Amino acid sequence: MPVDQQVRVRVLLLHPSSPVAGLRDEALRAVRDPALAVNVRASVEHCLAGLAQLNAEIPAASRARLQVRLYNSLPSIAVFKADQHFLVSSFLHGQLAIDSTQIEIDGADTVMGEEVQQELRTLWTIGKDVDLLDRRTSVASISL
Repeated sequence: MPVDQQVRVRVLLLHPSSPVAGLRDEALRAVRDPALAVNVRASVEHCLAGLAQLNAEIPAASRARLQVRLYNSLPSIAVFKADQHFLVSSFLHGQLAIDSTQIEIDGADTVMGEEVQQELRTLWTIGKDVDLLDRRTSVASISL
């Protein structure tokens, strides 16, 4: 029988209308075939739509444990974190962070783990909450 661990999930994404999204598009487009170019704004919107659908499917009492924020800043790293385990990659020109080499950090109490956590705290503080029940209105209301 599964145990309800009351896990909190926090997702931090670049605001799809951020000028940074346009810069990232250019960085990816510069070395790729334009027909294969990734549209950052559309990709973030796609992620938000998926998160909104997921939110609608989970019990109302559990929805507060899924938090999504959008930020408008130059991202330094992409991070996937579970407990004390991190996968960290960089935003390199010409490739998606998910396709870049990932650095594995095992332990939030390591020097690198602490630096990654501080960067995430900074971006989380900069970020603004998205109401997934009305994501379009919520995203549109976030000033850049």
